[in-house]
Amino acid sequence: MKITIIVLILFCVCSCRVENETKKSGDLIGLHQLLIKFEKQENQYGYPAYAVEIYSDGSVIVQNRGGSLETKKAAVEKSRLDGLSAEFDRAGFLNLSGRYVEGDNCKTIITHEQTVTIFYYGGGANKTIYHYLGCQGTDETEGLRQLEKGLEDFIRTEKLLD
Repeated sequence: MKITIIVLILFCVCSCRVENETKKSGDLIGLHQLLIKFEKQENQYGYPAYAVEIYSDGSVIVQNRGGSLETKKAAVEKSRLDGLSAEFDRAGFLNLSGRYVEGDNCKTIITHEQTVTIFYYGGGANKTIYHYLGCQGTDETEGLRQLEKGLEDFIRTEKLLD
């Protein structure tokens, strides 16, 4: 009986904690649509990992995971958002495959590279692409590399990462 009560108490505490975390996250973005999420994972050499989320109102949430999780908020002008959307359209992002990894859509594999995940919402549709950066050798992977470089240039220009 005591174990059942303890389990119920722990369940209630955990449920409240998750609800509070959700509310905090909701406060950061309000009701705005996520347009772009660019996430770069670490590789074995310890290159930095970070995620950048860009919303329809121009708000930006940056999570820098280099050592400790840091979150910061920023804002981007509408004209810059329009420019980013045009980059995705030029790359034909919504028409690309969802995975570019060894065995899927790769001509050449280079080992020990980072992995990038990109989410994009545009024109009423959305897509997520998982791209191992060592996956190369096709027109699609070259287009993705150019888009990823453009996103990283944007992140540096806007000083979103320290």
